[in-house]
Amino acid sequence: MEHLCAILKHPDELYPLLKLKLAVNQAQNQIPEEVHWCFCYSMLNKVSRSFAFVIQSLGTELRNAVCVFYLVLRALDTIEDDMSIATEVKIPILKAFHQHIYDRDWHFSCDYQEAIRDITKRMGAGMAQFICKEKTNIIQDYLEDISEIPKSRMFWPREIWIKYVNKLEDLKYEENSEEAVQCLNVMVTNALLHVEDCLTYLSALRDHAIFRFCAIPQIMAIGTLALCYNNVQIFKGVVKMRRGKLHSSLSTY
Repeated sequence: MEHLCAILKHPDELYPLLKLKLAVNQAQNQIPEEVHWCFCYSMLNKVSRSFAFVIQSLGTELRNAVCVFYLVLRALDTIEDDMSIATEVKIPILKAFHQHIYDRDWHFSCDYQEAIRDITKRMGAGMAQFICKEKTNIIQDYLEDISEIPKSRMFWPREIWIKYVNKLEDLKYEENSEEAVQCLNVMVTNALLHVEDCLTYLSALRDHAIFRFCAIPQIMAIGTLALCYNNVQIFKGVVKMRRGKLHSSLSTY
């Protein structure tokens, strides 16, 4: 119902939505039929529909490799973000994680696997185009991270928020709204410093499918930063681009 209301308010976004739906269906038809690949792409679509689309749109040579790479990083990120795992247990797992890639029988026996559906979308792929996206996620997910149980996830740098409040969680309180927005704007401005590097990196790409793969997350990131700037709603709920607006932007690439 929410998406229907958004379409009725913005009918110009209907065509890009339909166009993208057809592209998604076409991309899904390219998924290999082998059972192990079906499992990988099924998990990919469960943990990130937006990344699933751009990954599935890659050429055959890269598609499967990037799919597995993304899932491995998401698994690693799930462990890192799970505050229910004791630090003395978590650190050895993180350090040795890469050693288990070829071990079919290895798994960590706890309930953390369930968290993969709710994990915040953070990837550190070591390439310039993902730095901006990473900071955007940290800004956008403030309320989710600070409300995490049993322990808050605190990714906003102390050197920034300490100028406005005594504790990071204080930003969510109504009486600190003015200071919270000021702090937010500093965070957004800091993230925007990486846009030039992103554009420089993208300008060097020549393969169209790879360009889309790298460019789409950045469109999402920059659009989200624009919505976050000066927006106190960050500390009250969810702020994200309308699906139709996003797909309208993507349809030009």
